Order: sequence, then structure tokens, then C-alpha cells
Amino acid sequence: MKGIGFLLLFMLSIGCTQVSNEATTPVNQPEEEPQENQEPFSMEIQLQRESLEEYTLNINLGLKPGNYIVSHFSKDSVYGHFEISFDHEYLKRTDSLQEKPSSVEEYDSIVNMPVRFVRRNTVFKQNLVLETEEDFDMPGLIYFVLEPSCVPYEVGFVISHRKSKMSVRKVTTEIASSYFSGKDKKE
Repeated sequence: MKGIGFLLLFMLSIGCTQVSNEATTPVNQPEEEPQENQEPFSMEIQLQRESLEEYTLNINLGLKPGNYIVSHFSKDSVYGHFEISFDHEYLKRTDSLQEKPSSVEEYDSIVNMPVRFVRRNTVFKQNLVLETEEDFDMPGLIYFVLEPSCVPYEVGFVISHRKSKMSVRKVTTEIASSYFSGKDKKE
């Protein structure tokens, strides 16, 4: 008799589970919309004309709460700093990189020295001078390590010059291949 009671209790619990699941599953539920920006940061890249041959490359970095990066100006040699690289054949940097607001130097107990951290949305500016009148497409790369997750990112962009007009467009945002190969970018 105990076996039949156990079997009835088991079947009753399955039936309740099925009714419960059916009651909570909406019919014709629309599929979830993909999120516009699933990255832990946002980045806009713009080019501003200052004069006939002078331009400013503006990089607007938006950080989500709790995320931060290490400034280009940090003197440590451990962390992956914010860097911009591109071929200098067509454009020349005229000043050092600017960041607004400026990064804040803090003592870091991991490396036992001061490190300059960027902990809020920041605009990086690089002044450039056009070195040619030729048309070109010049690839560039922005590299930084997003902390505290310690994931290196590479953001690719292309600066184009056509008929005396310059433009920039972001082409890729991806985790740096060094993350998957275990090699440091600076090697």
C-alpha cells in the first residue's frame, strides 16, 4: 500500500509542476530585442578640423559603473595603458595625448606604486597634422585593458582622406588576441 501512496504522490507532484509551468509561460511571447551595446564600455571616435592641415582626433570613452582603465600617462609598467597607434606616413602627432577629465593618480597595492586610473567617462584628444594631399585610408588601433575584469580590448578605426576631406570611422571592437594567446601586447 505504501508503494501505491508513493506513486500517487509522485504523479501528483509531476502534475502540479506541469500545471505550474503552463500557468507561468506566456503565450506568443515576443523574442527579446538584442541590446544595442552589450560591451562593458562605449566608444565614439570623431575627427574635428581645426585648420586647413590641422585636425583633432576625439575619442569619447564611456565606462559602465565599476569599470576603469589605466591612463596613457601612468608610469607603471605592469598594466595595459590606453594607447592609440596608426601609421605616421600621412598624419603626424603634434602634441601629446590629452585626456579630459584628467586621470587620477592613486597608490596601487598590487604594484606598490602610484598608478593613474581613468574611472569615469573621458574624452581623449590627439592633435594631428595632415602630411599629404593624396587620398588615403589609414588604419589605426586603440588598445586598453578594461579593469577590474583584466580584459584587453582593441578598437580599430580608419581615417580616410578623399578630395581634401578627412573622416574617421570605427570598424571593429574586439577582445585583443593577446587575451586568448596568453601573450602580453608589449612583448
